[in-house]
Amino acid sequence: MQKLVLLLSILFVGYSAQSQIRLASGLEYRLVKKGKGTKTAKPGDYISVVLKGVSSGAIIFDTKTMNKPGQNLPVNFKVQKKQFNGDVIEVLALLHEGDSAVITIPQDSFYRMPVAQRPKNLRPGAPVMYYAGVHGIQTAAEFAKAQADYKKQMAEFNKQQAAFKKQQAEMAKQQKLQAALAKTQDKEIVKYLADNNITNAVKTASGLYVAIDEQGSGENAKVGYDITMNYDGKLLDGKKFDSNTDTAFHHVQPFNFKLGAHQVIAGWDEGIQQFKKGAKGKLIIPSGLAYGAAAQNNIPANSILHFDVELVDMKDPVALAKAEDDKIQEFLKANNVNATKTASGLYYVITQPGSGENIKPGDNATMNYTGMFLDGKKFDSNVDSAFNHVSPFEFPLGQGRVIKGWDEGIAMFNKGAKGKLIIPSALGYGAAGNGSIPGGSILQFDVELVDFKKPTPPPAPASNNQQIQVGQKKN
Repeated sequence: MQKLVLLLSILFVGYSAQSQIRLASGLEYRLVKKGKGTKTAKPGDYISVVLKGVSSGAIIFDTKTMNKPGQNLPVNFKVQKKQFNGDVIEVLALLHEGDSAVITIPQDSFYRMPVAQRPKNLRPGAPVMYYAGVHGIQTAAEFAKAQADYKKQMAEFNKQQAAFKKQQAEMAKQQKLQAALAKTQDKEIVKYLADNNITNAVKTASGLYVAIDEQGSGENAKVGYDITMNYDGKLLDGKKFDSNTDTAFHHVQPFNFKLGAHQVIAGWDEGIQQFKKGAKGKLIIPSGLAYGAAAQNNIPANSILHFDVELVDMKDPVALAKAEDDKIQEFLKANNVNATKTASGLYYVITQPGSGENIKPGDNATMNYTGMFLDGKKFDSNVDSAFNHVSPFEFPLGQGRVIKGWDEGIAMFNKGAKGKLIIPSALGYGAAGNGSIPGGSILQFDVELVDFKKPTPPPAPASNNQQIQVGQKKN
């Protein structure tokens, strides 16, 4: 308590250069801090204040005790007219928002208070000091609105909390059901393995079973690698639901994906990491690591899946990017091309500057182009009649309507500019390729940005009083 009195005394002395104001009632106060507020509280207004009163080393009043433990928050008071000489409200009504003050009250004023309002344990003659900080002032209407808004916000918060708890309960219920299902399905898988004499399957912590029939060579596949697979998928009753090697499913071509990028079911993302290049084997996948309770084409809900798989090829994207960059630099040197490289690995050259500002994402581009491999062989063009589509090519920039190398590279051009883009496979068609473009191809494009336009804004909606014309369909 002595420390508190000392602190208030230091504040009081530290601001001794400011004048001490004495009111007719005998109250005195000194500003400790001048706030930025301009209004004061009137009777009927609400004042938000932190207030602490001290006398004889004892705290006689503290708004902090009116809050929850540890919360030193201001308290809202409705301002009344002064009730007696020495009523601290007289000074509070003179303070502005943001003001802090030390208030000194003659002790005889307390003895003129009604006994019920008089602080206890006052020592005769000891000074009574209040430290007050005004945080805000509101009219009764503003306070009522703030309270109503707070109640509304709390009601919405409580509603969200209730919805969240309901969602958690539903998730817990589903997890419990899934755990029971996983236990049941594990028994089914164990029986299936025994019935089909599959003795080399190893169970992982997730419940997946992996059987390596042919080991392959080199290191295991890693998350982030570009994977090329062959596969046959079937249910435990032997019915096939998909394959990239069986012509009955009409997509006999290698299947490409990036491992660990959630482009395939979880059982694949986990299981293929145990395979090396050239390895063959089986994945027996419980429904929780496959399609779960959702039916998928020929796959019923909660189905256990069996895949016969072969890891045909895999590539480290970091090593691949370096190898491709080396090839591009060799190409540029051999053809005496002075190109600029971007952070993504794209190379571009402006051979004929255009005019005006560069095209921006969202603008509609009109292009001429010829696409070639690094050996100069053309694979597409809109200016060469051999490709049967000699017409300007239009697309919105930055919308994913073209390969990444175009969305990035064309942004370097302005109207009328011509140039060249040399695009590594990661910014082109990747490991999958596209039509006549094999997977892993580095591409070069001779391009011309013929024109570009800002996107056309959508038409304004019709007014409510617009009449429907005869024969017009009313939505």
